[in-house]
Amino acid sequence: MLGGSGPKISIFAFADFREYLKAAGLPDGPYSHQHNNLSRWAKRLGYRSPSSLAMVLNGQRLPSAEMIHALCQDLRLDPTEREYLNTLILLEKAKRRGRDPGALLERIASLAHPSTQPSLTLEQFRLVADWYFLAIKNLAALADFEENPNWIRRRLRNKVTTPQIEYALKTLENLGLLRRDSSGVLRPNGEPWNTGQECPSAAVRRHHGGMIQRALEAIEEQEPAERHLLGLSMRLSPPRLNEAKTRLHEFVESFNRDFFEPDGTEIYQLNLQLFALTNGPSKKGLDQ
Repeated sequence: MLGGSGPKISIFAFADFREYLKAAGLPDGPYSHQHNNLSRWAKRLGYRSPSSLAMVLNGQRLPSAEMIHALCQDLRLDPTEREYLNTLILLEKAKRRGRDPGALLERIASLAHPSTQPSLTLEQFRLVADWYFLAIKNLAALADFEENPNWIRRRLRNKVTTPQIEYALKTLENLGLLRRDSSGVLRPNGEPWNTGQECPSAAVRRHHGGMIQRALEAIEEQEPAERHLLGLSMRLSPPRLNEAKTRLHEFVESFNRDFFEPDGTEIYQLNLQLFALTNGPSKKGLDQ
């Protein structure tokens, strides 16, 4: 069932408007029968082609006022839910333009029902949604750190724009993750931050996706002396998967204890991905 014809999903359980739209409008999942689902949904919204809707769901554009109105009607949103959706969209727009998100975050928090808060707080979502937030937080700990977007952009290999950096600095300071010392210099608050081993948030998926993209670029852009890549294809029984996850988590914690240096001069990223290369015999193939 699609859109308004199925059970209503609470928008207040989401901190990303696109994830809400996918869950509410494409309950079979955005990659399951995607074209047919999108086509039917687009027609209900009054569009001949699903391309505009697809671009919104893929992050290529923000929805127009006309599309927002159609979505609200199709998904049967009441006035408070409509305002929540609109505010989530404004939050995304503020991020793209490097504007202070504080007032929008407060409005979103006031609209959301306490019993249906996202698994990550909205502030945490803003932090992890883009890979460069944590990178900038770590840069701020360097002795030669400069609160200068051009300096930060160069140190991050020109992978971020000046507006993105300005937005990240404001957000990190607003959240208290960067604080000014007695000299007025931004520094990390000294408290560790992580999402735990298992977190199904769209923000976390987006963060890891960004870091994986940086790893792909490093293959071509960095000399072997600057990076180290390893891969392993192996046979593993699914009942032992949780044990394997725990072992990897313990390794990462041990690695951090052994190699983290308070006076380190560069920021490195360690990625570990454990995922299935095969489809279990009890599951249908993707092309069936």
